Amino acid sequence: MSNPRHVTRTFRIEDETDEVLRDDAEKNGISVNNLVNRILREYTLSLRYFERGQSITLSSRTLSQLLSNMDEDDIVQAGRKSGYLRTKEQLLLRGMKLDRKSAIWYVREIIGNYSAWFTCDLHEYKDHTLLFLRHTYDERWSLFLVNYLETMFKELIEITPEIEYTARSVIIKIPK
Repeated sequence: MSNPRHVTRTFRIEDETDEVLRDDAEKNGISVNNLVNRILREYTLSLRYFERGQSITLSSRTLSQLLSNMDEDDIVQAGRKSGYLRTKEQLLLRGMKLDRKSAIWYVREIIGNYSAWFTCDLHEYKDHTLLFLRHTYDERWSLFLVNYLETMFKELIEITPEIEYTARSVIIKIPK
């Protein structure tokens, strides 16, 4: 979305909502307009696709507790199954192609920025794209991510990435 066109709209909002928006914008050093644009962008790119029971929010403690009670084989299988199916569904739902560019966008924007699975740093090199994913969970989450992402790239777009991981990060080299 380079050089987006802007539209002026007028909304009526409750006083309490306006107060929260003003406070949060000030805390983040941005304008209320900027904050509302971020919120609306998150809705248009992500939240509207997860309505009506399509997604749930878990605290990091709950996620860690669930993972700690799973066998590693179950974590691997869960990553593999959802890496292909969830990504395919989410890209097609948005009318996007099942290709390298869309897959990288999905990792960075949807499961990184909007779903907050990790923080993603993207670096372009001559022969590959490097994604450095950092998270605050533990090695079991890294194990899930490795299998999710590896299956996503291999099965969905037939690219075999190089993947390394630690307890709190995953490094993915995606060939061009």
